[in-house]
Amino acid sequence: MVRASGFADLYKKSEFNDIALDVAAGPEFLAGRSRVQLELGATQRWFGQDPYLRSARVKGTWTLPVDGRSQLRIGASATLNNNQQNDLQDGKRFSGEIAFERALSASMGAALSLSADREVARDPAYSTRGWRAGVMAWRDIGRTTFTAGVDFGRLRADDRLALFPDKRSDRYYRLSLGATLRQFTFAGFAPVTRLVIERNHSTIEFHDFKRTRTEFGVVRPF
Repeated sequence: MVRASGFADLYKKSEFNDIALDVAAGPEFLAGRSRVQLELGATQRWFGQDPYLRSARVKGTWTLPVDGRSQLRIGASATLNNNQQNDLQDGKRFSGEIAFERALSASMGAALSLSADREVARDPAYSTRGWRAGVMAWRDIGRTTFTAGVDFGRLRADDRLALFPDKRSDRYYRLSLGATLRQFTFAGFAPVTRLVIERNHSTIEFHDFKRTRTEFGVVRPF
């Protein structure tokens, strides 16, 4: 399986642009009733039009059917980061995730997820550990699929930055509401719209923010 993806947050002033490209490849195979995915990937990110972060990773995902309506997904990854603007942020990142998905009916389902990550940087002030939990639900009404999700989590740094009196400590919340409008499908593609509200409370002002955004896109089943 080969995958290529990217994203871009573009602003009126280009020095705030955040752009990333990612490529990954690896096998996917069945092991009994389970499905296993292994992946090698690489990411290049630019901030303000300048190279910002280059990373390489190895990732594995195990998907196990629990019964006719439910499945369990377990994933783990290890990433090597090269920050091209600040060598003190170079280091390794280790992540793990577990998710339980269940179809409540033919037209409704829900999922629970829990993830944790550990980042070890050259400077302990940039080394962090954190976790995030979430719940998501979907419902088909006619030819529209509605989705709703809530996420929350915590993050802590190992040490404080020289400019600040406290270590970084974050509390994160996210609410999303979306809809896939299959009644407007064209050439197999259906429009998607989503409202996302985020709040991150942080002891470091650089990381303290509120954000509300709308997303628009298209999706196609293969």
